[in-house]
Amino acid sequence: MARKATAPKPTRRKPNTGTIREKAGRALPWEAAFPIGHGEYRYDCFLSRPEAAEHLDRLTAERDHADTPRNVAVGSQLVRMFYPRWLELRREKIAPKTLESYKYLLELASGQIGRYRMDEVTNLHADEMLMYFYHQGFQNIQQMKDVCRQVFKYAQKQKYIRDNPFEDLELPTVERRHGMAITEAQRAHLLACASTEDIPDQPLCPLWHLYSRLGFRRGEGIGVRWIDCKLDDLDRATITIRQQLTRVGKATVPTRTTKTKEPRTVPLQRDIAEMLVALKAWQIKRCAANPGMPFPAYVFTNAVGQPLKVDAVRHRWVLLRARSGLPALLRVHDLRHTALTLLALAGVPETVRMALAGHKTTAMAGHYANHASVEDVRRALG
Repeated sequence: MARKATAPKPTRRKPNTGTIREKAGRALPWEAAFPIGHGEYRYDCFLSRPEAAEHLDRLTAERDHADTPRNVAVGSQLVRMFYPRWLELRREKIAPKTLESYKYLLELASGQIGRYRMDEVTNLHADEMLMYFYHQGFQNIQQMKDVCRQVFKYAQKQKYIRDNPFEDLELPTVERRHGMAITEAQRAHLLACASTEDIPDQPLCPLWHLYSRLGFRRGEGIGVRWIDCKLDDLDRATITIRQQLTRVGKATVPTRTTKTKEPRTVPLQRDIAEMLVALKAWQIKRCAANPGMPFPAYVFTNAVGQPLKVDAVRHRWVLLRARSGLPALLRVHDLRHTALTLLALAGVPETVRMALAGHKTTAMAGHYANHASVEDVRRALG
């Protein structure tokens, strides 16, 4: 009795060279899955099994015999999987705060293009993503473009991809939020409100004076240590700014230098020096009442003597701003604008203001002192 003829079974593929499956009901029913690393696969569909097998053989040959054997695998990796690898490579070369900023921007970008493979992102994808954030009112589009361009430039340099989709993209002008400055009367009212503390065991009144009268940056103010303060002679008291506290991820950490990489010494008005002396005496008394609490190294601390976090300053600022009745858009950094603007209106020379604020260029000094109001102009004109 003759046996019934049967179709020959397809040859089983070797490990790590891809698999082929039939997806019935599709226009291209044969699906080829090629491994690209880290548990991810590249999927392509074909009309016949031989076409799918030929495709997988070509990808395998390129991976195993090309000059850059990782090109196919890495170039076919999803964007959301590639950028963490790039961040890891950059970890030792850039500052931690910048690294966190890059991570934040790339996570936002990944929400738009993360589902695409590196080698299939085009200029159109990049442009659509940036325009999406532009219409959402995102202020850091240029930074997002720059960091994405760096990621794809690295991939292009390693020959993982051919073209950089973020090169030569023209971005619309983003309307940025400019700094604000309050009047001298508003500042006096603000400081009067600051004399009544919201949280008595965390006094910050001198801090608001440093911000609004001496133009300290936010991180410089909370980064002041007692060792940097010279308070022996109240008429010649000074603070030397050597570092600042900044937020890296969820942590607040000190930097080794200031923003301009150089320390600067700021003279203190007598009333500010007296407030700092009173604050130091209060901290000594608090430590005496709590034997397990060492004397803090930082001038402004929380209830247990630890340095203030950036978010804590923002929280206290919101409370003070509400009690003062100032605009809700006013930021802590705007107090620096206020200090330098009022000094300029008072006729303080630009070189003195630059030394006080730590500015290196006259352009930056002008940026912080160009907030004169209509009343200021009217008063100047007489």
